[in-house]
Amino acid sequence: MKGYTCERCGAALDPGERCDCRDVRVVILRADGSLEVSITDGKLETYQSIVGGYVERIPSLPTISLLVNEDGKRLGLPKNPFFPGYVGNIILIKDPRTEETEFRSFNEYEAAQLLQIFAPLRRAI
Repeated sequence: MKGYTCERCGAALDPGERCDCRDVRVVILRADGSLEVSITDGKLETYQSIVGGYVERIPSLPTISLLVNEDGKRLGLPKNPFFPGYVGNIILIKDPRTEETEFRSFNEYEAAQLLQIFAPLRRAI
């Protein structure tokens, strides 16, 4: 059986196998007050399905952005309890490095830290 190599990272792959180097770990702050870490495929369509429409990037911290529904207020989405100035589900995502164009993945530690930051807010809701 012939093996394959990932063009991005060089990992050895079996035929039909998808390399996980393109997976992007994000934190989702849902409008219902729940939060979760999710591993996505990094595609715009996936982010659109999470926020429920067109995605708008809001720079937040030096290396983190919020992805929100750009039409959320017009659509009457509920306020997000974690960021009351925004509506609907919010994705926390790591910004690309200056020389890259794709968002980066939080590592497990970073994602756990974000959950610790936002979990107390969930209890207050």
